[in-house]
Amino acid sequence: MIVTVGVTALAGVTSGLVLVLLGSLGALSPAAWSTAFIAWAGGVALTATLSYTIGGAIWGPYSWLHHAIDMISMGDFNFPAEPTAQEARHLTRGLRRIAEELQRYRGLEIEALILEKGELEAVIHSMTEGLAIYDLAFKPVMVNPALRQLAQAEGAADQAAVAQLRDRWAHPDQLAVIEEETRQTPDRPRVDIVELERPKQFLKRFSSPLYNADGRQIGHLVIHHDITPEIEADRLKSEFISNASHELRTPVTSLKVLVESLLDGAQEDPDLRQSFLEDIHRELERLHALVNDLLDLAALEAKSNLKLQHIDATKVIDEAIATVHPQATQRDIRLERLVPRAGLSLAADRVRLRQILVNLLANAIKFTPNGGKVTLSALDQGLDARFQIADTGIGIPAKDLPHLFDRFYRVTRGRSRLQGGSGLGLTIVKQAVDAHQGQITVESTEGQGTTISFTIPKGLTPDAPSET
Repeated sequence: MIVTVGVTALAGVTSGLVLVLLGSLGALSPAAWSTAFIAWAGGVALTATLSYTIGGAIWGPYSWLHHAIDMISMGDFNFPAEPTAQEARHLTRGLRRIAEELQRYRGLEIEALILEKGELEAVIHSMTEGLAIYDLAFKPVMVNPALRQLAQAEGAADQAAVAQLRDRWAHPDQLAVIEEETRQTPDRPRVDIVELERPKQFLKRFSSPLYNADGRQIGHLVIHHDITPEIEADRLKSEFISNASHELRTPVTSLKVLVESLLDGAQEDPDLRQSFLEDIHRELERLHALVNDLLDLAALEAKSNLKLQHIDATKVIDEAIATVHPQATQRDIRLERLVPRAGLSLAADRVRLRQILVNLLANAIKFTPNGGKVTLSALDQGLDARFQIADTGIGIPAKDLPHLFDRFYRVTRGRSRLQGGSGLGLTIVKQAVDAHQGQITVESTEGQGTTISFTIPKGLTPDAPSET
């Protein structure tokens, strides 16, 4: 269009100058001026028409090519119909082939990007650690489901989940310090231990800078690992060492005092010497029981293999009752035995089963008033064997039931120590039942008695010959 206008204007101006020159020289009469003007106008119009037609024929294909290149640059590969000019047809077809190849490669690249994005999202969403990605201004960009679970904000938006996690921080000042130090040194990774509330949890927080493909930092990657079980294990270990030390110190201190008293002259008095020796024997028995219980507990917690064999549980029950019978007779406590007449066959560790029954019976007798009753019953339930020890004793307060199987836990510490025992008996019972893949439950009413029940699956595979 611009070429057509330019050619027409040039032709008009040139022919107009010629007419003016001829007129100034007197070569045109006044009558011929009108005819010359009409001829000039017609020539200009003809020039415009011819230039438009010829220019369109020449520049049309190239205009199409220009339009096609613009479309390719914008990612649009759907070209308009090809021009009909023969001289441009081969060029346009070549350009179309280039566009088709570009479109194919672009499609492959997009598919690869989609696949890569899907794999990355699958990895992030399957992580058990809470992950959050922040921009450089610490605004959350993405969080995974594990972090929403930690924040107790399932289904919430990214910002809402992060805000709810921040609300659970036990020490908000610590979070402010972490973020301020990260802003000051954004390219430095760091690790922090943080505490959450409602409920109490401990997290190990890993923070590292996030870079793009060009090596430019674009944000921060933060991973939260729940270390609550490890912290709890460390706490229990510390408590165990403290309690074990205390329990060992008591009899050792008593022995030291008794021996020193004997050395200081108490041995000269026969009656006093005999009393001190009896006390020494009692403390040694207590110390011996504590050491044995510690060794048993260590073996059970180390997951030492049980020696499973087919046994008749009623025989083990009789042995356990015979063991505690003198203690019950001394307290005028009646022992009652309710077992199947045909016996009760199952695969179990005979020594551990006897230990479970003796510990539970001895504990029931210990806290049952004189003249009471302790009942041991066994029942074949098909898939498992159920054992139950019920007493008419003093019972257990409801607040103490959840802690009954904790190591060294005593319902009433002073009373329990006077009754003897290491404080590990019920812990060993729980560990032994767990080792048999069984379950143990406690029901108790203060002042009315306690019933402890446990089960052992009958489908365990023996690894030793059956008892004879």
